[in-house]
Amino acid sequence: MVSWPWTPLLAAVTVAAVALMLAAPGMGRATLPFGVRIPPDRVGDPAVLAARRGYRTATLLLGAVLMVLGAVAAPVAGPTAAMGAVALAAVAGHLALRVRAHRAVAAAKRDGDWYRGLAQAVAVDTGLRTDPVRLPWALLLPSGLLIAATIAAGLLVYPDLPAELVVAVEHRGGERLVRTVQTTPFSAFAAVFGQIATAVLVPGVFAAALRSRPDIDAASPKRDAERYRRFLVIAGRCTAGAVFGAVLCLAGVAALTWTGRMTDGPLVAAALAPGLLAVALCSAVPMLLGQGGRRLRSEAREDETGRVQRDDDRFWRLGGLVYANRQDPAVLVPERAMGVGWTPNLGNPVVLCIGAGLLILLAGGAAAAAAGLLSLPGGADFYGWKWEP
Repeated sequence: MVSWPWTPLLAAVTVAAVALMLAAPGMGRATLPFGVRIPPDRVGDPAVLAARRGYRTATLLLGAVLMVLGAVAAPVAGPTAAMGAVALAAVAGHLALRVRAHRAVAAAKRDGDWYRGLAQAVAVDTGLRTDPVRLPWALLLPSGLLIAATIAAGLLVYPDLPAELVVAVEHRGGERLVRTVQTTPFSAFAAVFGQIATAVLVPGVFAAALRSRPDIDAASPKRDAERYRRFLVIAGRCTAGAVFGAVLCLAGVAALTWTGRMTDGPLVAAALAPGLLAVALCSAVPMLLGQGGRRLRSEAREDETGRVQRDDDRFWRLGGLVYANRQDPAVLVPERAMGVGWTPNLGNPVVLCIGAGLLILLAGGAAAAAAGLLSLPGGADFYGWKWEP
């Protein structure tokens, strides 16, 4: 029997979520507190500092509520439901606190007319078009080779696979349930399909991000552009590392499934740990560098331009979470929710068409599943471990 300390796990997840929420305002630019564009000389304004203090205090209180929620929900509804409830409450609470702080800063900015008399401008790095940062294809090659090796191994063992494959283990109280599925090309090579999807979609999204419009500071455009270019290079390498880690994890899942060792908990953990660690480390580096690499040191020498970044808050909705600008041809822009990454421009027809296509695809799949025309494997029965009281 495998036991799992759910209470410490829920507590650890809650602490990690609260730590991430506390760190979120510091990941972005100082001139974008809670998604509100402000002049550099207003970074230390009492209204901004008060909003930050209020957000931190409320986040700590939210963490205490999440701890109580997890402790109460786990014995009543089960650990899986408790984890879902804690995650949902954390997301909803974070959004509510962020919107509250956003409105407080926006109100102070509006009442004080902070941009009055300031020369506003927009800076553009044309070098990103004439000499763009390239996707690190050479660093993605190991992922491709690992996928090819996994496919080759699968083709070799497929004829000798049993009629059913062990894909999940459930623990309900003291009872241990082993879930199996019929051996088919889909079930046997599901992890390989995941490898291919990861190796195509993740670099594809990053390639689109390389073509996005950067948010370059008009006060020191040369230094900011130089930092942003270095950030893209580092982020590209981290993307390749994260892809390899994910592909390595899925290769481990495939090997465990083909060898019938999915029931061996320690072996599962040992097989997945290296890949998960690589994904975590490669994802953390861009976050530590800040939005656009703002924490990177710049060697470029430049005099201040005397201008400030243009106030573009009118294009950001829902507390700075959604960007919609029909006049902006960019598909992706630097996002403001967490201060790291990119967000789609919902005013761009290309984004709207892609979104509509995805909604139609999801709706069609849901309708087909409801009509019994499509059988979708459940999460508890497909490549995973699940514990219930």
